[in-house]
Amino acid sequence: MNYNETADKILHAVGGAENIRMLTHCATRLRMEFNDRAKVNDAQIGTLPGVISVVEKGGQFQIVIGNEVQQVYRRLNKALPEKKGPAGGDKNAKPAGIVARIISVISTTFTPVIPAITGAGMIKALLAILKLTGVISETSSTYQLLNIIADAAFFFLPVLLIILTVWLMSWVERFAEKVSPSIIKFFVKPMLILLITAPLALVVVGPAGILLNDLVAAGAGAIDRHASWLIPMLMAPCSPS
Repeated sequence: MNYNETADKILHAVGGAENIRMLTHCATRLRMEFNDRAKVNDAQIGTLPGVISVVEKGGQFQIVIGNEVQQVYRRLNKALPEKKGPAGGDKNAKPAGIVARIISVISTTFTPVIPAITGAGMIKALLAILKLTGVISETSSTYQLLNIIADAAFFFLPVLLIILTVWLMSWVERFAEKVSPSIIKFFVKPMLILLITAPLALVVVGPAGILLNDLVAAGAGAIDRHASWLIPMLMAPCSPS
């Protein structure tokens, strides 16, 4: 399937980029909301190559693509005007403060949790198969390491929400998207993401995050000891607008 061609035809059939108020996706579907619903040609979209069906549900216009939905989404997202908000981009709205933006970033880091848990489950299944076939034993270091990585998704949820790790995961996800076979991408991609990201997080990101945290804490402590009055002045610009 030509993702770019499909995305371009969808964009034309929904009335152009300016008619899209909100664009997101789930595992198999594009989800849209429009400024003018009358401009959307449902019948045309349903006949496009790569489109399985069209559904309107819960106030959202949903286009069922399948496992390749991310490829089409990325092409569509590039065509949208920059900084286009979900409510249509209110030009009179005040820019959010630094703290508000940080909170927004933190909230978006919850998105990788679901595929991470899926990947962890697949690792558990893989370990069970390897154990039954005698490829590895339960006492081997390889088995124990992979088992710890899989358990982390269920028992150590905060591991998945380290900000630097999620940023790293976003790059690993692009690699996994390219190498995962389409027919089993829903299961294989999150498994690859977790297998690659978890060791890097433990060996590289974790220590770097701890070092950064110590540096910030040391700096704040030094300011508090020598010029405690400066702390409120530094925090003021960070407050929400």
